[in-house]
Formats: sequence, structure tokens, C-alpha cells
Amino acid sequence: TGGVTPFCAVQELGYDIDIKIAEEIEDFKLSSLKVSSSAIRGLLQKGDVVLANAMLSRPFSCRGRVAAGKGVGAAQLSCPTLNIQVGDLPLRYGVYKVRIGSRRAVANYGLAPTFKEKSWKTPVLEVHLLDAEPCGITEAKVEFIDFLRDEKEFDSLEDLKRQLSLDCERASAGSTILSIVVPTRNEEANIANCIKPFERFKDYVEVIVVDNSSEDSTKSIALSHGAKVL
Repeated sequence: TGGVTPFCAVQELGYDIDIKIAEEIEDFKLSSLKVSSSAIRGLLQKGDVVLANAMLSRPFSCRGRVAAGKGVGAAQLSCPTLNIQVGDLPLRYGVYKVRIGSRRAVANYGLAPTFKEKSWKTPVLEVHLLDAEPCGITEAKVEFIDFLRDEKEFDSLEDLKRQLSLDCERASAGSTILSIVVPTRNEEANIANCIKPFERFKDYVEVIVVDNSSEDSTKSIALSHGAKVL
């Protein structure tokens, strides 16, 4: 019916069919927000890709086939793009730092309003690879790393070209998130477990472990797992 069943009712149902319901699990929260599919969708729609990715424990991604574009990316903007058919995404229209596999890229999701009557009728994902030519790619999985800016209509293609250059510079420079880990026990497994969740975000997360300089192995353990130590 779409309602929420009280935990006690779930326990009683379990007893009736001889299944023990051990305990009720509290809502998991991140930055005071309950982690849920609706929360993640809301964050993506606001452009908060970083927090959405943290809730997902992986970068938000989509996959699609590469289609023919307008032919202006390379010819008029010196910015060849992959036009990827992805349908409607729960994303704010704008420019994103993304990656395709190990390739860094910048993407625009929206209608390309600068082209006026030639703008897209439905949102399109256009991806420009920063360190490779978009040759031979027929299908791609795009992972979203960060939101750079809102999509906007420029007065001229030259203005758009200048902004795209700045977008590429910003995406190349990256945006590092600072994550500080304070271990409560000096055990290698404990320290490693604190660091490992961030490994998949190594492109834009810097992990710093706070050490009290006591006579133990916290520093060497943290360094061996790629973290910095204060």
C-alpha cells in the first residue's frame, strides 16, 4: 500500500512463520541527511554530485550509445564531443567533471541553448575527453565526479568557446575533498578500514589521518595505505 510497517509488526510476522527478526536497523545518515534513493535523486537535481556519490559509495554513472551530434564541437569550438544517448537523467542542467573509464573528461548535460533554434529539444549528454581523441568509441559509461557550473546561453560562440576552455582547465585541476580520519584504536585492520572506503574516490579525495605522535605504528600503517598523516 506504500505505507511503513512498524518494526513490532514485522517481528510478529516473523514469529508466525518461524523466522527470527533480530533487530531494527536505524536510518543511516550522511551530513544529517537520511541516505535514500529519493535523497540521492534530490542531491543530483541540485547539482550536489559529491554528496550524492558519497551516499552511493561510488560515482553516479550512466551508460549510452554514441550518436551523431551537430558537428560544431570540433569545427567551431575546437572541442570535439561524444554525444551520448542517455535519456532523462536526474541531473541539474550544467557542466560536470566526469570520466569515461580512466579518461578524464568534461561534460554538458542540457539543451545547448547558445545554438538557439538549433539547440536540443530534449537533454543531451555531450562529453569532451581532456587527454584523448573521441575516436572509435561507440558506447560509453560516464561517471560523474563533480558539478562545475549551470548551463547558460552565451551571446556568441566565441564566448562559449572561452568558457569551455575555462571548464576544461577547472576539470583538469580537479577539486579535492579533504577527509580527516581519526582512528580510535591503533590496529592495522581498524586504520585500513577507515581509509578503504575512500579508495574508489582517489581522483578527488585526499585522506589525512590524525596521529597523536604516540609510540605506535599508526603513521606507518596510514602511509602504507596511501594516506597523509598529521
